[in-house]
Order: sequence, then C-alpha cells, then structure tokens
Amino acid sequence: LGELTGLTGDLSPQEAEPIPVDDRPVSAFFGRMRREGRWVVPVKLPLLALFGTVDLDLRQAVLQRRHVVLDSLVVGGRIRLLVPEGVQVNVTGRTILSTREVRTRPSADGPTIEIGGTLLFGSVKARSPKRTFRERMKGRLKR
Repeated sequence: LGELTGLTGDLSPQEAEPIPVDDRPVSAFFGRMRREGRWVVPVKLPLLALFGTVDLDLRQAVLQRRHVVLDSLVVGGRIRLLVPEGVQVNVTGRTILSTREVRTRPSADGPTIEIGGTLLFGSVKARSPKRTFRERMKGRLKR
C-alpha cells in the first residue's frame, strides 16, 4: 500500500486522499506531539523527543510493511505507543539510564514494530488497549 502512494499521488489533491501519507519526522521539544487516527506508517519513521513526549496511537494506522522501524533519539523524553492486539514491539536501540515497559499481546504472525536509535535518560512505554470485562471473560472460558 505504501509503495502505491508514489505512483498515485498526482491523481487527487492531498486533502481528498482517503488515508494521509505522512512520513515527516515526529518531534517533541519540551512539549508533546501526538499522532493518531488513520494514517500510513512508513517503513522507517524518525522520532525525536528532547525533554518532550511523543505519543503514537497505531490502532487505526496502516503499516506499510510487517516490520516497521521507529528510528528514535530520546534525551530526557518519552515515547508512548498504543498498538492493537497482535503487534509485537521490540526495543533494540541503545539505552543509557532509560526505562522500557512493553505490555502488548503479540501474536505469532502479527507485525513487528522495532524501536531503534538512542535513548538517554528517557523512557519507552508500549501497550495494547485495555480489554473489556467481557473480552477477558471470553479469553478465560476458551482455555
């Protein structure tokens, strides 16, 4: 899907596109930057958090490939991800005095989001949305 945007970009104006393609870096300087809704996540997305917070809600996002890399530079900041069920999140970047908390429910054949780059005095938090009481009970009854 992501490769087709280069070929079909001149067919309609950007505001009329059904899914916005936004491959600009996500940056937060002493503040907060949030990206949510329906958008196409590029294969490699640069993130920059200098004493700020980057919030990415990927529940409605369309991944260009099954393996997406978030190339991050975090200095005293935070990256918070909200991913749908079945997505695996791996933190592979260099971490120096940083914390990471990954609470997702990955599936064997689901996509992978890799957080690379450098984290210095920062934190990464990734989670899946909370299940409703009904969903938790269904999961226990199936066992």
